Amino acid sequence: MTRLAVLLGHWSAPPDVAARGAVLVAALLMALALLPGQRARGLLADHSRTLVITISAFLAGFLSLGYVVLYLHGGPRIIDATTYFLQGRALSHGAFAWPLSDPSEAVRGRFLYAHDGRIGGIFPPGYPLLLAIGFRLGAPMVVGPFTAIALVLVTYALGRSLARNLDEREASARTAAHLSVVCAALRYHTADTMAHGVSALEIAVALLAASEGARWLSSRAPEDVRTGRLLFLGAGLVLGLLGATRPVSAIGAGVAVVALAFSSSSRTRARLGSVAVVVVGLLPGLGLLLLSQHAVTGHWLASTQRAYYATSDGPPGCFRYGFGAGIGCLEEHGDFVRDRLPHGYTLLAALLTTLRRLHLHLRDVLSFEPLALLVVVPFLPFGAARAQRTGPIRAAGLLLVVHVLAYAPFYFDGDYPGGGARFFADLLPVEHVLAAIGLALLVARARPRLRHAYPRLALAVVALALFAFGVHTVNDHRELAARDGGSPMFETHLVQGANGADHGLVYFDTDHGFDLAYDPQQDPAVKGASKESESLAPKDPDAPVPISLRAVRRRNDDGDRLVYDKAGKPASFRYLFDPQAAPAEPKVESWTPTRIGPRDSWRFEAESSWPPLEQHDAWAEPVWIDGLSNGRALVATGPAIYGVEPDSRVDGVEPAPGASTGEIVTTLPVPGSDAIWTFTPRIVMRGIRGHAELIIGTAPDQVTWTWDDIPPAMLGPRELATQNIATHGQATVPVLLRVSGQVAWDRTMVRAR
Repeated sequence: MTRLAVLLGHWSAPPDVAARGAVLVAALLMALALLPGQRARGLLADHSRTLVITISAFLAGFLSLGYVVLYLHGGPRIIDATTYFLQGRALSHGAFAWPLSDPSEAVRGRFLYAHDGRIGGIFPPGYPLLLAIGFRLGAPMVVGPFTAIALVLVTYALGRSLARNLDEREASARTAAHLSVVCAALRYHTADTMAHGVSALEIAVALLAASEGARWLSSRAPEDVRTGRLLFLGAGLVLGLLGATRPVSAIGAGVAVVALAFSSSSRTRARLGSVAVVVVGLLPGLGLLLLSQHAVTGHWLASTQRAYYATSDGPPGCFRYGFGAGIGCLEEHGDFVRDRLPHGYTLLAALLTTLRRLHLHLRDVLSFEPLALLVVVPFLPFGAARAQRTGPIRAAGLLLVVHVLAYAPFYFDGDYPGGGARFFADLLPVEHVLAAIGLALLVARARPRLRHAYPRLALAVVALALFAFGVHTVNDHRELAARDGGSPMFETHLVQGANGADHGLVYFDTDHGFDLAYDPQQDPAVKGASKESESLAPKDPDAPVPISLRAVRRRNDDGDRLVYDKAGKPASFRYLFDPQAAPAEPKVESWTPTRIGPRDSWRFEAESSWPPLEQHDAWAEPVWIDGLSNGRALVATGPAIYGVEPDSRVDGVEPAPGASTGEIVTTLPVPGSDAIWTFTPRIVMRGIRGHAELIIGTAPDQVTWTWDDIPPAMLGPRELATQNIATHGQATVPVLLRVSGQVAWDRTMVRAR
């Protein structure tokens, strides 16, 4: 029964107002579909084209805005979306990356990459740039609904371009636009702050420009050739932006555009000229991507995502594009890797991953899996399909195939409720056009019996898509709405409504909440320490003060107190949100961090340093361990754990033998300006075969601890010897953890000597 449920999905009576509304509208459309053919045709072909498409476009935008309220409950939900949100806010201030504040543990976290005193988000800059415009206008969440409006307009235009030889050209183009409106997956991807809706728009625009460019070039008249070249230049510009939004998604679209450029002329020189203008058009977008990568990683050609996973996850090299052993990151995607990739990312694993994506994507297209099969009709070997298989339609089919293959070398499914098979969501506008054309071709094949049936059948398909959402895929979106506490992990009005919460520090326990609240402009490392006391602790308490709140991560160690002290002891608050609650009840309360350690000591948890600044042939992850001060330790795994001894394996990972030592690089804060401090690390003996050297400080004033975690050692926490370190007034000291096997570092006590 469980396998059947996975195959068929969840079906139920309409569970909410959106589902009931969809079923009601579906019933009305189905009734209209039963009208005589000429009346139904009036709804899809005879009424004003401008009026119908404009209403459809704004309806899509309104529905996406409604999705923000009804299912997202007001804001970004998944960690990717909140990171995009933060990157958009930073770009609205003109920054791909920004200075790393001190202590850096107050800022470092998931999906943020810290390097050389700077930190930035890990996603490409194309979509954050659009969000930045929304931030500048004061409404970043409207970027999605406006994208939805543009998608309907472009889908209609693409439908007319690809169906230029069909008798039902106008009707099929309108049908494609209506399918875009009722597509539940697009409603999500044009509501949450994810890049897929914009990527879908860019793919559709690039294909549209190339299709029209090929048409103009085919006439060979000089003025038409110029127009065609300009259109191919436009296709290149959009492809470049797509490459700066989702680089892998640009592969399939790029192949399709180049294919149309080559087919636009029979002369080699003309073909090369068309390809050349496409390449020229790519340059601005690719330049944007390179600028972003250099700002965040310090290297022009270094992928920000690969750089992040190289410092935050393992085994080394786990996050890469391709096939083989060692692919699959155990911190971010551990359960998936253990269940799906026991032997690495083999060709079989890639095939199964692609099939799972395609299975989920069937419901993304039109909410009812069988309707998605209309997409392949234009490529079937019957007469009407062969006759209408123009160059643009063939290019669209090539785009779909190459896009699916382009994502095959990436190991993670990337699906979640509501988002569906999100790596394929970029294809939805092209698929809606092909589905509308496919329906027209089926009707054409059945003539004369169904001579006037296309408008009626098209309305029926739209009605079925709406009905399927109401009783089928709506359950996915409700699951999204209920997950992770059922609401965004930060809501501005809660903070502004708290007593006195108009300036000061707000501590967050969640990555999502921090991303949504953090503004680099409120960080002293960005705006200058001289302005800190003025911003966070206004001199005149009776004077009106602008909202000036600085978001910081709550680490549940003395780092919280250190941030508070360095900020001048301003008003401080804690944002409470439990993602495991159903639903969560977020609230803001006044909270002043207190000293956790003894009066003359500072306790810094090792897991607060995750993700580390660097990892070399090793990786670190925060792991829950009973009996520790904060319930977790930073567990470091070095290359020796990959040895051939069966009892030294961890999580089933067993790369090639030849073990040596790996390194984890991070920092520890120093609470004050005293010249000499005592450091007392505490480690956890777990009996999992490990050897470590912990080196703190800068040569020649660095000290080293070594230990072995090998049975039959006594298990549990163990204090290492106290050692003195001359810090020379440094705010932080470097930490190097050399490890072979696996070791656990719990915390470090720091005390002025």
